[in-house]
Amino acid sequence: MSPHDSRATAPLRIAVSLVPHNRREKTVRALRSISSTITIKIVPVLLDDACADDTVASAMQVRPDTIVISGRGDAFWNGGPNRARSKAIEIEVDGFLWWNYDVKLDDEELDTVEAAWNVQDAGGSSKFMLFGATRGADRKQNYGGGRWDRRFPSISFLMHGYGGDAQGVDTINHNIVLVPKRVTHQFGMNDLGFVLNLNDVGYGLRASTMGIPFAGFPGTIGVSEGSLAKPSRGYQSPAISVAEQLRKVDIPYGLLPGSCLPSSRWQDCFAAKSASYV
Repeated sequence: MSPHDSRATAPLRIAVSLVPHNRREKTVRALRSISSTITIKIVPVLLDDACADDTVASAMQVRPDTIVISGRGDAFWNGGPNRARSKAIEIEVDGFLWWNYDVKLDDEELDTVEAAWNVQDAGGSSKFMLFGATRGADRKQNYGGGRWDRRFPSISFLMHGYGGDAQGVDTINHNIVLVPKRVTHQFGMNDLGFVLNLNDVGYGLRASTMGIPFAGFPGTIGVSEGSLAKPSRGYQSPAISVAEQLRKVDIPYGLLPGSCLPSSRWQDCFAAKSASYV
């Protein structure tokens, strides 16, 4: 019996981690959106990062089967998925959905997720990562997979194409990534050294160096709301002064030097190459 045969008649089981800090509305919306599927068994794992509102109570009304983990309010940002998945590894599931639930998933998108998983299973793949591309309000792709660009000595983030084309992809954005449990056992969790930005890039590059291939969900899987404000307010915005951009770099939402610059952070995943998003 192959490792895939045990699921021949059973539904795909996916643990989905949610890490709210006073995010009742978005958490409830997220739980409802992942509860619409009837072909996948969804196991919500919620890290309550010291919510002071009724986020957890409201979540339990939507999904009474949600597994709740108590946090201390210090999980921002990368620590949340790490702790939630560390708990989820104990659950009997097939894979873990790493989902930034600022992303509004398209209707029936989880059916696309299952279909992409089944394609890998049918092909005999035992190790892989599935990622999705997202779009902005202008319907253009804003996140997806990443490909080395050896023409430049620095890291370049240029995006084009859709997630279904994973040819040559070397890294990923974390907006929606499905990782089989067997890969997590081998590969481990996301690096807590990163506070927020570049943690997904580092995670994807580590996977590449370990020979774990990527496959993309076709098209885009939803709208990334979190990216909508960046062009006008983020640290790369031409609408703000250089001094203000530098200030925004040195905050948790930016690129904290202590998080992103140490060579030890990249030694297992970065080989003096640069990446451009595709």
